[in-house]
Amino acid sequence: MSNTNKVKQFLAGLAAAGGAFCVGTAMGWSSPASPRLVEEGQYFPITPNGMSWIASIVTVGGAFSCIPIGYFMNKIGRKSTMMALVIPFLLGWALIIWAQNFAMMVSGRFFLGLAGGAFCISAPQYSAEIAEKEIRGAIGSFFQLLLSAGILFSYVVGAFLSVFCD
Repeated sequence: MSNTNKVKQFLAGLAAAGGAFCVGTAMGWSSPASPRLVEEGQYFPITPNGMSWIASIVTVGGAFSCIPIGYFMNKIGRKSTMMALVIPFLLGWALIIWAQNFAMMVSGRFFLGLAGGAFCISAPQYSAEIAEKEIRGAIGSFFQLLLSAGILFSYVVGAFLSVFCD
């Protein structure tokens, strides 16, 4: 096994785990956003109960994606499946950023959950399949590292920026 081959595997594993950063941002977003959405309510009213729906609907989306993602990974491949997950990620964030009402916000979070749940299945499997056994553990750890980095990013950025695109 050459060092060049290892570098390529590390880069592919890191690229695959890049979506974990997106999952982390989706998971961490509701914590800094909640006070601004509920207390300020400058765009549309959100009750504390409504905010709990916005925060938790991500997990429902994730649950809905678990079965179909296996089919898609087998049908079009792991890499293509992960690349296709960019679409629901972008749709989810677009719905949240330009939300005009509660339904758009919940729908956006649901799409983030669909993409995030699917990605949590496809990325680790892809990483395990591309890595040789000597470096599989290191490459596999990228997923959790970037997931945590995404949560941290949401907390830090959420402390300073508005929830919506003004």
